[in-house]
Amino acid sequence: MSYRYRARRHGERISCLRLIALLGVTLVLLIALYAVLLRPWVSSFVGQEIARGLGTSGQVGVLLPTVIAALPAGEVVITDAQANAYLAANPDMIAPLDSARIRFVPGEVQIDMDAFGSQSQVRAGLTVQEGRLVITDPHLDGPLGLALSGGDILHSVEQQLNDHLANQAQTISAVRIEQGQMFITVE
Repeated sequence: MSYRYRARRHGERISCLRLIALLGVTLVLLIALYAVLLRPWVSSFVGQEIARGLGTSGQVGVLLPTVIAALPAGEVVITDAQANAYLAANPDMIAPLDSARIRFVPGEVQIDMDAFGSQSQVRAGLTVQEGRLVITDPHLDGPLGLALSGGDILHSVEQQLNDHLANQAQTISAVRIEQGQMFITVE
């Protein structure tokens, strides 16, 4: 009788081990499906919503075209202090973020964000190709980077900015980012 009890108990361990392995494989498959299928779609959706906020609806949608229309021809210098003051004066522009802080470092724009109780950072370079701003090497670090793709989000924002520039008959011929400031040449 004790032999049967041991054999039965041994069989339970194998089925328990199989169950754990099955759960592990299922978890890996779900993560892979999210990374391959769902993450790009969600990131694209978030980017489109941000771009829509920059577009035509509400007060925020009026701000960006107005700023672009006011750009003078020639070289425009934007400091990170000016950019942060603009965000502070227009908090609806960064909703649903709790806060955002822009920093210009050589060759890169960095945006530190607080959202939903966590901190993340977006980093990207800017260049000009055929009169259009192009976001290069985008990265989204922190908890949001696990759920969203920086490249997919910023692609929609890049498209919206270029559409506004084209609608205002503005062309960007050069962009340079240095410590604390960004230089944009507008034609």
